[in-house]
Amino acid sequence: MSLSELRSRLKDPRLEEFVSCWEQARGDSEVPRWRDIDPTSMKRVLANIWAWQYETDNGTWTGKLAGEEILLVLGRGMRGAKAHEYFQGRQRDLILARHLRIIQDRVAMVNTGRVFWHAGSFAVGERVVLPVATRSETADTVVGVTFYRFGSPVTGQVQAYATDEEAEFISLEK
Repeated sequence: MSLSELRSRLKDPRLEEFVSCWEQARGDSEVPRWRDIDPTSMKRVLANIWAWQYETDNGTWTGKLAGEEILLVLGRGMRGAKAHEYFQGRQRDLILARHLRIIQDRVAMVNTGRVFWHAGSFAVGERVVLPVATRSETADTVVGVTFYRFGSPVTGQVQAYATDEEAEFISLEK
């Protein structure tokens, strides 16, 4: 699947804009450099954007940024946080494995369904996650945008959200 096919399948047009901005910043490179992404071209997604940077020397993920809508769901800032602690008890292993696949295989990920569990409720939505290079030309960061709406409060036993959401990985080869 190409990026243009991906964009045409996305339900939220703001995610299409995000993917287009990423692709424009990429130019002829495998992935864009962080500094080449123009936030003014993505104004409609900034409240819903987030990023984690991979530290190859120690194999940890560090929070880079989170928009205000993401902070509302996560309940706390993530800038500078270590993901293995931050996501403890919140599908940490699944999240980190997906992020690693995105940068290592240089693929996009699209999630649909229950994209967040929060305070006894869940959020249904759509998410796109893409690789970015911050230190060199090699992908070392994931940047994502998540749009959501809260569902009904959950009563009784809560199942892991991974069973209620779909993840698809899309090649970014030109």
